[in-house]
Amino acid sequence: MRAIIMGAGDRPGVWEAFNGLRPKIEKHVEIVATDFLWDRDMSQVDSDIAIVFCGDGSVLRSAHAMKKNQRPVLAVNLGTLGFLANIQTEELLQVLTTLRMDCLKTIKHLMLECQIHKETEIDTRLCLNEVIVFHERGGFHIVNISLAVDEMPVTTFRCDGLILSTPFGSTGHSLSAGGPILRKDIDAIVITPISPHSLNQRPVIDSANRTYEMHPVGCGGKVVIDGADIATITASDRVVIRRADVSFQMLDLPGHGYYATLREKLGWSGNVFVEKN
Repeated sequence: MRAIIMGAGDRPGVWEAFNGLRPKIEKHVEIVATDFLWDRDMSQVDSDIAIVFCGDGSVLRSAHAMKKNQRPVLAVNLGTLGFLANIQTEELLQVLTTLRMDCLKTIKHLMLECQIHKETEIDTRLCLNEVIVFHERGGFHIVNISLAVDEMPVTTFRCDGLILSTPFGSTGHSLSAGGPILRKDIDAIVITPISPHSLNQRPVIDSANRTYEMHPVGCGGKVVIDGADIATITASDRVVIRRADVSFQMLDLPGHGYYATLREKLGWSGNVFVEKN
């Protein structure tokens, strides 16, 4: 099995963790490419899986590095919370020992295509977690953001920013802003206003098969995709979001189910009772 290895090489301990494990990893997979600086186009590399070291931010960057050629990801948590990177270094070798091409099971996750329409050009980006529009001067300024769904006007949010999140990203910025947690295999979008200045503007869940359009009203805005500043837009520019034609894939590992992850990462440490016969 051929593997590409990626990670945040500028984070303490990442290089050391990989270099220490590399001889053992190579007993189970062929490493065909590595990228710890996020400067390689991994969509051009022929591989079967991707192993990602560090935290959730590295998982997001790996998805962008693979572009339209997504491979199943095995994410090793060297960060803190680790919603997405959900195995520890000591589990990696055990997983690789049992991993075979003929029994490779993956879970596919919704990705979005975000188009930023300017006067003379369209900038198209993939998105795994969320698209956020802020005021052009940052997230601490009130901004009016108009939202339309399938070309039908919804409302103009008066808020500190507007988030359109995938289920994969529902445990990220959207959750911090008061949005709901969505199971990651649901085809849906979460619309979450950040600190809305009206009590009747609450998070909304809608289908991923719709087209969403938003733009700032009366001022410029800033577009952030998966935590990266992508563009500054004017009130006449539009941000159009729809389902992408590719999916992000993560390996389906025993013992790392949806609710098991939520219990661990969110501190849901109440007793789990098992009835005895």
